[in-house]
Amino acid sequence: MKFFCDAMLGRLAKRLRILGYDTFYSPTVKDEELLNTDRVVITRDKELYERRIIRNLPAIFVSSEDVIDQVAEVLYAIGEREIKRRPVRCPECNGRLLPVDKEYVRGLVPTKVYERREVFWMCSSCGKVYRIGKHRLDMLEKIELMRRKLEELRRSK
Repeated sequence: MKFFCDAMLGRLAKRLRILGYDTFYSPTVKDEELLNTDRVVITRDKELYERRIIRNLPAIFVSSEDVIDQVAEVLYAIGEREIKRRPVRCPECNGRLLPVDKEYVRGLVPTKVYERREVFWMCSSCGKVYRIGKHRLDMLEKIELMRRKLEELRRSK
């Protein structure tokens, strides 16, 4: 499933990418582009949502302002039963993350990082290098919050 988040949902786009969803986002996107895309449009704009639905185009309306709740709303809307993290998307640009040889990133990451880590990924689009670091604990906590919110949403409906 491919998503297109409207200009108000940059943080949501990043979270969906972290979970492995192909999610396009541009802070300058115009409604016309959102009306003509073949991706599932995710929006907080009720009018845009209704215009897509009237045209029989896929759209998801998120009501919450909280990004964790928004993720749960989207996953509930697409029928996901649980949250699975698939580290295949760059959170910044949506490019594919590819595993790279440690030697390949020499000079691209700080020396201490290079010495302490063995596994690296690189974005095929923007070239950013990723590794497992202490930020992973924060991300895992957020994913656990998303799981709980999705479960709460499933129980309440």
